[in-house]
Amino acid sequence: MESLLVTFPFFILMSLTTLLQVQNQREPLLAHPLVTFLLNYKWQTFGRYIYYFKLSLYCLFLLFLTGYTVYSTENAAVCVNGTNTRPDTVDEDSVPYVLWIKVGRIVILALASWHILSEVGKL
Repeated sequence: MESLLVTFPFFILMSLTTLLQVQNQREPLLAHPLVTFLLNYKWQTFGRYIYYFKLSLYCLFLLFLTGYTVYSTENAAVCVNGTNTRPDTVDEDSVPYVLWIKVGRIVILALASWHILSEVGKL
């Protein structure tokens, strides 16, 4: 057992023991003072930073997705009697167009790809 403690970093060992307790239906063990201390220690050392980083990336993704959707639907081509008409008011050099359409699609694609890859990596 000592070689296992030396080989694995603390947070991996803690994650494994917590997972084993839940899988084996030993949830009351999670209320033990030592386990709650270790969970709080894990949260204080690095867990909250990872959580807030992922939360901020998700909020950034949501902001750009909303901006892209709103701006692209306001200035979208409209089909009238089978012919596509585009509003003449769209200025492709304007700051909102560049931010929400040109930059937005790149940010949305990058963040969506990162999220998908991180979820596939968990499998």
